[in-house]
Amino acid sequence: MHFGDLFRDALQTDRLVHLPLWQALSPSGLQAQLRQFPELKQRWAKLEALRKSQGSKLSVEASFVPSLLADFLDTVEHPTPGVPGTHSNGGEGKGKDEGEEEEEEEEDEQSGEVTASKPALYDRPTTLYLERLLELLIDLLAQLNTRRFLLPLIMDLHLVVRCRLSPLFRALEGKLFCQLLDQVRFYERYEIDDKTGLPLTEADVIANHYDSITRLQKIAFKYFSTELRKLALSSVSAIDSRHNLAEHLAPISLQQLCTLCDKLKLPLPLNESFRSSRAFVLEIITTALERRKSQKQQINSLPLYPDESVLWDENLVPSMHYSGETCLALPKLNLQFLTFNDYLLRNFHLFRNESTYEIREDIAHVVTRLRPKLANNGIGRSPPFLIRCSAQMHSRVYCSLPSSIFCSLSPFSFSVCCRVDYAALLEYFAAWNMRAHIRSTVLLMHVDRTVRSW
Repeated sequence: MHFGDLFRDALQTDRLVHLPLWQALSPSGLQAQLRQFPELKQRWAKLEALRKSQGSKLSVEASFVPSLLADFLDTVEHPTPGVPGTHSNGGEGKGKDEGEEEEEEEEDEQSGEVTASKPALYDRPTTLYLERLLELLIDLLAQLNTRRFLLPLIMDLHLVVRCRLSPLFRALEGKLFCQLLDQVRFYERYEIDDKTGLPLTEADVIANHYDSITRLQKIAFKYFSTELRKLALSSVSAIDSRHNLAEHLAPISLQQLCTLCDKLKLPLPLNESFRSSRAFVLEIITTALERRKSQKQQINSLPLYPDESVLWDENLVPSMHYSGETCLALPKLNLQFLTFNDYLLRNFHLFRNESTYEIREDIAHVVTRLRPKLANNGIGRSPPFLIRCSAQMHSRVYCSLPSSIFCSLSPFSFSVCCRVDYAALLEYFAAWNMRAHIRSTVLLMHVDRTVRSW
């Protein structure tokens, strides 16, 4: 069963993700939302009067989503060990066959090594449940009518921070979970005004960031003038990174960190285990106040062509044998979008993934033609050429990447078919404005002759 089928009727009537959802917020979080949406105060007073007349008990519509999130956080923070050898690897991972296990055991016996199969921290059904729930949160945060009421609850529970500190975030089977959590974090920080629905400009985002850092400095100067004097008198650019914030907040104690969170309107969970964890409290502060890359900077930092981490990732670029059992870390083209930029971003990422799939198919075709073999010592044959980066020039103004890179190619022996592929590859190097220094002129003559005869 998909969560989309479960919530289709409920979301149309706005019964599960609407104003009654704020009854699960902390008092400080509720007051902050009512200050942001003053037009909802009168309606909120009516809901409170109705709830008190019913015995101060939350209705099913108001308690379902908070109970679901509470169960989600309890499950992700308390792992249930799975079966040995059933790492999901974040995708279509399954256990190994008996024949493969016997072959591995024979290889270990021959090599004299003994390896123990470690059980997964989370069993497969639990991992699927957590991934599907993150997919549901992404769909709800990506629509303005449900985002307005769900986002305050997610931020009040510190869902992203607690998931990042959970064992699944660092486990082998949590790869897809981490990718989905990055999407939740992206839509949690999306550059949009939740009240008006208008996109925020880059100047608005910078102004909001400077206001939050200035408020931190004022609180530090007023209440922690001795311990945080350096933080209070520093410039914004010197303290707004994650590393610098953690370094400046190191002198104060855990109790002072909790007090700082209360002053910054960052409510901590009532559970004493969270309040006694310095890493958790520090993560909340740094996550809320760190400098964030704008969407334009994130897109400009993406490589032009995919690397090996994206090419063979089944969660981003599924193969033709995708069964649909698990969800994918891909954007969806729905009928509703937050902004026009959100629509363009989703299409851009889907287009990159489609191009990546075509590149992967071409690589698989070329590897099949090359017919590589594994030697007896476990090392394959040498590649047809070796690329070494000899020098790189400084980046231009407002650019983070180097302006040009100089590479040297050291070709090895070729077959007749590989020479044609190598000659075609040189054209791509010329298109990338890269200078290829060929060390062997005789080989270049052979390549020219092969291309002409071809």
